[in-house]
Amino acid sequence: MAQERNVVLGRLLNALAVLAGLCGVVSFLYYWDTGRTVIKRLQASSPYKYEEVDPKHLKTDPRTLIHVRNAETVERARAALNAVIWGEGGFPKNKMPMTTVGDIRKLPKESRCPNPAREDYTTRTLGCSVRLYEDVANLAAIEQLTIGISAKYHPRVSHFRPLEMNGGLILYHHGYAGTHQDQWRHIWRWVEAGYGVLAFDYIGYGNAAPGVDYDGQTYMRALFEPIAVAQNDVLARYDYKTVNMVGLSAGGWVTAVYAALDKRIKKSYPVAGVLPLYLRQEKETAEPQYFQPMIDAASYPDMFILAATGKGRRQVQIFNRFDRCCFNGPRGRLYEDAVASVAEKIGGSFRVIVDETHPRHKISRWAFETILRDMGQP
Repeated sequence: MAQERNVVLGRLLNALAVLAGLCGVVSFLYYWDTGRTVIKRLQASSPYKYEEVDPKHLKTDPRTLIHVRNAETVERARAALNAVIWGEGGFPKNKMPMTTVGDIRKLPKESRCPNPAREDYTTRTLGCSVRLYEDVANLAAIEQLTIGISAKYHPRVSHFRPLEMNGGLILYHHGYAGTHQDQWRHIWRWVEAGYGVLAFDYIGYGNAAPGVDYDGQTYMRALFEPIAVAQNDVLARYDYKTVNMVGLSAGGWVTAVYAALDKRIKKSYPVAGVLPLYLRQEKETAEPQYFQPMIDAASYPDMFILAATGKGRRQVQIFNRFDRCCFNGPRGRLYEDAVASVAEKIGGSFRVIVDETHPRHKISRWAFETILRDMGQP
């Protein structure tokens, strides 16, 4: 009897082991990026979500949205766009940070991270996350710049300064529902490659908290001015030769617009964050991106051209075809030729890349390597 029980128990344990193995395989296939892209294709409620272009989008000729055709109209549109953001005061070319901490890693933990219990993926700040950068090769210091925007809004910007510089400075701007600490692996790689990194959080998150109510021009200035001021500071203090910009999600939108505003940005890489208005879907309608005075000054295709033209300038937009959030599918291809032809005529470069390696809302390893290689090209 006991022997029979042992046989049954052995069979049961073997069955459980097989079941556990099958569950492991299924789980791996489900979360493996390649497997997830297949699942996304099968689950799609419409072929227009990931695979094909909705015919309604073909009714708009993107060439009709372009109003800049030569260097003169490009500069006129840039001036109008800057006036919308900064008004009579103009672009803050001489403004500097309120304060600068030389290396935040050297501050006592209680002063740099006063509320560790409140830190989560949307609120965590550089001061509470310095442990992520303990083993970065080639990292000389993590500076923190505090930018004065208004009496109540003083966003902080992280400057990851390399020990041995290659002459390049990268501006990274994160989007909603997270902070630039989510990209610590990418920051590691950039620093180890010799790039300095200025990292920005979106209004209301991480180092940029607290939030600022949306009220048009004031909000836009609060969003874009820290980028200008942080650049002013580090370009004055260090020997950076070129400035490139990368942004994810809403940070991708910030990247597209800011590169149109500031000619210091040579190469810009908006990832999963910007499309002309006629191509947008429900999750792609954040209010600041529809600020009418900005759109009147320059349409989105105009902004792409402003960002892509000039000596050594180009813009490469990256979209995740199977993105679980937004800006998915091949829609970016619809305006690529129209924008690229004008940019090339004036003197610049523009292109769109569709990343098919994963189904997530992120800068994938493939996209990161693509960006890194492109930065190294003339």
